[in-house]
Amino acid sequence: MITQSKDKPLKLAFIGGGVNSAIGRIHFISSQMDRKFEVIGGMFSRDSAIQAATENYFSINKAVTFRNLDDFFNKKNEYDALVLLTPTPTHFEFIKRALQEKLPIICEKAFVANTSESKEVLSRLGNQQLRNIVTFNYSGYPMVRLMQHLVLNGDIGKPVNIRISMPQEGYLKLNPKTGKINLPQDWRQQDGVIPTILLDLAVHCLHLGSFITNQNPSEVFARFKHHARVTSVIDDVEVLAEYPSEMLGSFWFTKSALGKQNGLTVEIYGSEGSMTWLQEIPNSITFSNAFGDVKILKFGQNLPIINESRYERFKPGHPSGFTEAFANLYWDAYSYLKSDLSNFLDTDYVPSMQVASKGIDILEAMVKSNETSTWRPVEYNYESK
Repeated sequence: MITQSKDKPLKLAFIGGGVNSAIGRIHFISSQMDRKFEVIGGMFSRDSAIQAATENYFSINKAVTFRNLDDFFNKKNEYDALVLLTPTPTHFEFIKRALQEKLPIICEKAFVANTSESKEVLSRLGNQQLRNIVTFNYSGYPMVRLMQHLVLNGDIGKPVNIRISMPQEGYLKLNPKTGKINLPQDWRQQDGVIPTILLDLAVHCLHLGSFITNQNPSEVFARFKHHARVTSVIDDVEVLAEYPSEMLGSFWFTKSALGKQNGLTVEIYGSEGSMTWLQEIPNSITFSNAFGDVKILKFGQNLPIINESRYERFKPGHPSGFTEAFANLYWDAYSYLKSDLSNFLDTDYVPSMQVASKGIDILEAMVKSNETSTWRPVEYNYESK
């Protein structure tokens, strides 16, 4: 890995994330927003035309050329971290190679597709001080981080109930021009051991729950259904969860909710107050205290966390959103990659694969619960240090 002076951008190389990939564009834009990273090239696509178009679209001057995967890793001294943006089912093989090469890695969620892969990654990581980050972008919203601070600070008393929903319509909505559904990528039209909707949506909701409360479920009860026009995949899931603290959780994620583009909502109720955040209104939280008084927390008020200068890219009243939340993660990734830190806790802003593995463990328990129609304990394969 090359050595950078303190103020110079770190160099990134992408695997996946071509110009035909929405997630590739968002990672590129977000990594550039605060001028902390430089993308020097990548294996953006197997298609040479898309590869060239991506380098042109990203305006990568004198891009480092990688002939194949071996060449990519042989040139690891050209960059500081690998950004993995290929489809989820392909992550495992790339991660194993990156760990073998001892490369810092920034991986799009879900980091692997099942617990078998997760366990092997944990085994390969072992006690090595290898820097790795999984990007759960919704935790990059300043208001979500404020919720975490207020919960852990005791501002709503003891958390007793958390409800997170993520309804979307993409697998049921018809294209008004064709009268047909816009089919997703091929890999999203088939389910593995863990249904794709869980790897797409559930991991976000579960991470938000653990991020905000610093708790993980001890057992879950899940029901899976199929309603949409994309055949042979689960598209509607509801989950109940119990936590060691006796907090209850309720989660709903679906791709068959007409009228909902991305209705992510987080509600948390405590013994002394409650909070609600809607991603579609990202710059405020509705807060209620024990007297029933309701107020709106927002930018420009005297509040912790959100008034850090790095969140004030423009003056209050001009909403920040999804891209800025991703950029906040890249700010944290930069700080982490430049620091002497080696381990994360569940509440850290840039979760590691070790922490992300807990989400995969919860998904496995959900699958077993749905199969047996019973509550299932969650068996975690990693314990935070």
